[in-house]
Amino acid sequence: MTIPLREKRRNAEKHRRLRIGVDVDGVLADQIRGVLPRIKQRHGVTLTPEQVIHWKLPIGDTDIAQEIVAAMTSDTDYVRSMRPHDGAVPAIRALYRENWLVVVTARPKDIEKTSFVDYSTSAMSSLPGRSRESTRPRSS
Repeated sequence: MTIPLREKRRNAEKHRRLRIGVDVDGVLADQIRGVLPRIKQRHGVTLTPEQVIHWKLPIGDTDIAQEIVAAMTSDTDYVRSMRPHDGAVPAIRALYRENWLVVVTARPKDIEKTSFVDYSTSAMSSLPGRSRESTRPRSS
C-alpha cells in the first residue's frame, strides 16, 4: 500500500507531538450495553446503563467486571459490537491529526490480541484515508 505524501509529512512531524494512550473498553466504546442482556439471561437481573455506577457492581455471586471479562472471553461478537460513546470518534480524529495515538488496555492477555485486532482494524480504518498500516509509525 502506498502512503500519500501528505500522510508521510504528517507522520514525519508527529514525532515531535504528544504520544497519547487511549483505552477502548468503557472509555471510547460502550462495554456496558452489550453485557446487560447477558447478565439478565445468566442471573435474572435487569439493569440499565445508568445503574452501573462502579466497576465492581455486585450481581449475585459475581460482579459486573467479571461479567464483562466473561463476555470478552466467550463471545467475540460482544467486543466487535461495542459502539463508540457519543463524541468519541470526533475526539479521536482531532487527537489523531496532531499526535501519536497508542491503544492501552486492561483486557486479559489471552483475549487482548484476538478480540482487539478485529475491532481496532475496523475502527481505525473508519478514519478518513486511514488503514491499519497507516496508523503505525514507519521505520526509515
